[in-house]
Amino acid sequence: MKSDLIDLRVRAKHMTERAILVTTDDENEAWLPFSLVDLRTTGRVNEYDVTLPEQLAIEKGLV
Repeated sequence: MKSDLIDLRVRAKHMTERAILVTTDDENEAWLPFSLVDLRTTGRVNEYDVTLPEQLAIEKGLV
């Protein structure tokens, strides 16, 4: 069974209580709601690995 979740490496530009503004290496920016994503720190400042539904990544222009 194929998972609809994907992993991306992103940089955080801004955070609120409910969402994070991220950018990719391609300089695409998007707000991601914490309720729909899983963030893990990479150990680098403002850099995260994010797991999110593939459809959300497509809608936000991150892939």
